[in-house]
Amino acid sequence: MKTDSDNLYWYIEYAGAIPNSARAYRQIYLYVDTDNSTITGYQANGRGMDYEIYFYLYGDNHSSYARLYSWNATSDWWRSTSVIVGVTRQPGLNYLEVWVPQQAVGYSSSYGLYFYMNTYAYTGGVPETDTSYVMGSHMRTIDVDGNAGDWGDTPATVTFPPGSTVPAELEGSALYIANDEDNLYFRIDLRGAPTTYLAAGSLTRYVYLYADVDNSNATGYVLDNGNGADYEIELSFGTSSTREGYVDLSQYTGTGEDWNWNWINEGDATVANGNILEASIPLTKLGLGTSGAIGLRIDDDWWYLYDSFPRPSQFIKFPVAGAGTTTGDLGIVKLFGSETVFLAVVVGLMLVEGIAVYFVARRGGKQPAPPPPP
Repeated sequence: MKTDSDNLYWYIEYAGAIPNSARAYRQIYLYVDTDNSTITGYQANGRGMDYEIYFYLYGDNHSSYARLYSWNATSDWWRSTSVIVGVTRQPGLNYLEVWVPQQAVGYSSSYGLYFYMNTYAYTGGVPETDTSYVMGSHMRTIDVDGNAGDWGDTPATVTFPPGSTVPAELEGSALYIANDEDNLYFRIDLRGAPTTYLAAGSLTRYVYLYADVDNSNATGYVLDNGNGADYEIELSFGTSSTREGYVDLSQYTGTGEDWNWNWINEGDATVANGNILEASIPLTKLGLGTSGAIGLRIDDDWWYLYDSFPRPSQFIKFPVAGAGTTTGDLGIVKLFGSETVFLAVVVGLMLVEGIAVYFVARRGGKQPAPPPPP
């Protein structure tokens, strides 16, 4: 970070450049406390944050947004301002630059400011796909352990076209489905094997499937392809060393157009050391037998990395006392002069699609998180 006579500047450096892809998305929330009061403003990390700079950018530059918000104590929420936020943003860069007028945020050099940021990077893990499965066509009893050996020669139910994700472990390549007399099994192959686990932050990978088990368009939630989804299946796979995962199953109870689902059961899911994700659901929970066909809609599922900076101090004081020292995980890498200090925020392990850009997953179709309400 640095300042001149008019503006405040933040330079945010990533571990890699965002690729030229609509399947990549970056998002940043930068919170600033300029009145040096822990009472006023949005209460977070032990301080009162008076302003928020919100930013997003798609990798192919088809959509971007930058806005300054101020805290409204009356509505207890953020209020959009008319201040123009300056941003250097374009695909191919491994950094973002953001600047705002000092006057717009009430900055005073006499006591400086505090700030921290939440960062997201999203990538399209699997694209929206319609497929079906004939019960009993691939009879297998699968150990949900992330190993593909017990699938034998079972063919892929659907394969996904390759994207531009780097590293490849953040992109699905194929979906396999099988069943035995008790369970329905899902296997998702990734395009590459994981190379590391996150020491901090979180990577979230969801796969949402909508199942038409009675093959009737007159029942279930009406999808945009006209099919009636009787069940929503949410598969979630973590990336920690414990390789945790879970399955959420919900049954539709609405009239076709509303969003009324009744949660039924958690299933079984796991993440392997390699490139295999597996999950299972009891057939009885889906009202299925070992014959018949089911229609499946795979949602346009976005996977995202999240982190908060700095760690572990939770916020940074600017100007930094004792220039040349280290503040949390943010190293002071260059001095611009005796009055200003530059902080490089190196977003480690944020390599979703070259660095992908992060998406908040929500039930029933994940969309880019909207800017804060006006």
